[in-house]
Amino acid sequence: MIAMLNTQVRPKLTVIDGIYAMENGPSALGTAHRMDLIITGKDTLSCDMVGSAVLGIEPFSVEHFREFASIAGRSLDLAAIDVKGENVKDVTKKLEWKANNYQNIYDRARIGGITIQDPGKKFCTGCTSNMQALSVAFCKDNAGTTLNTTEICCGPEVRPKADSKKVFLFGDCSIRANKELTDGIRLKGCPPKVSDSLVLFMNHAIGKQRARRILGVRLFKTIGTKLGIYDEDFPTYRGYESPEFDKRHF
Repeated sequence: MIAMLNTQVRPKLTVIDGIYAMENGPSALGTAHRMDLIITGKDTLSCDMVGSAVLGIEPFSVEHFREFASIAGRSLDLAAIDVKGENVKDVTKKLEWKANNYQNIYDRARIGGITIQDPGKKFCTGCTSNMQALSVAFCKDNAGTTLNTTEICCGPEVRPKADSKKVFLFGDCSIRANKELTDGIRLKGCPPKVSDSLVLFMNHAIGKQRARRILGVRLFKTIGTKLGIYDEDFPTYRGYESPEFDKRHF
């Protein structure tokens, strides 16, 4: 779809803000690195290819680049691009890249007893964003917790594992795909609201009493942040801890 969009939308100028680059992103899983780069040009594909190369990613390995090149009859040979200014090799910083992996969010928070399978390519953008926000919020307040063989199923392709004792179905697509699972806990919506899903998930995952206590503290923190008397990078989670990142820049 990205490739097809670029056959219809043809900007006269493309600008990549490369002052920071995100490793293992995006958002909650990422670590910000200072790059001090701006990449700009009249051709979108050329800019994206240079941006990819700067991150140490071979342009031909990017699926939507290959798709667009096939549709538009374009080359993915970086050497064919006339690059002005800095030499690409001199500013390249190879950063590891992983797609959204919700299991990693829980692993990094040392939360055990939970399984989240790869939701597949049919898991939409709305659910992707809200599932990440739910996971980050839960992990920030429950680090080190062990759950009771819990699984969250996301998207229409995932079926729960046989040994999962407590199964959450995130979103209407997952609910429809697993309608035979009568004891599944349904987080309804397209996409589900983060606040409603978080309350339901916490009530069932860690118990209502503990959930009320944690959510009460979270409410006060949120109010404090809005009043400027409490500082927290919510809803991100450990994303901007590298020594290269300076919050004063923002």
